[in-house]
Amino acid sequence: MQKILVLLCVIITNIAIAQDVEMVRKGNLSFEKKPKDFAFLEAKTDTMQLQYVASYKASGPYKKTTISDLFSKIKNQAQTAGANCFRLKSYHPDSANIILVLDTYYADDSLLHINVANHEKNAVFAGMTMKNTP
Repeated sequence: MQKILVLLCVIITNIAIAQDVEMVRKGNLSFEKKPKDFAFLEAKTDTMQLQYVASYKASGPYKKTTISDLFSKIKNQAQTAGANCFRLKSYHPDSANIILVLDTYYADDSLLHINVANHEKNAVFAGMTMKNTP
């Protein structure tokens, strides 16, 4: 019984501090099937070859929201709209809110492979070496 009460409190708290996600701009693309992937587009990848889906803006209170929460909310809406890749447009944390804006696209498999080829090889991030694996 106590576990159920704790679970209900957690759910109610999450609903009370829910993040807002809005579609800022929409493209002309529509899909019936939700893609499985949601890939980060490298800066070298030309978006002119991709099909624009939409731009999404998510925001939430600074102390109670993480970038992961915002990304997850945008990802769910974008994939429902048919997007399978994204590019970071902006990220603004301040003392009151966190705001994340992503441009989302649809890319076929060949374009996603080109994007993977654009990943930096042997790049160092936070003290770790990321190696390109086949």
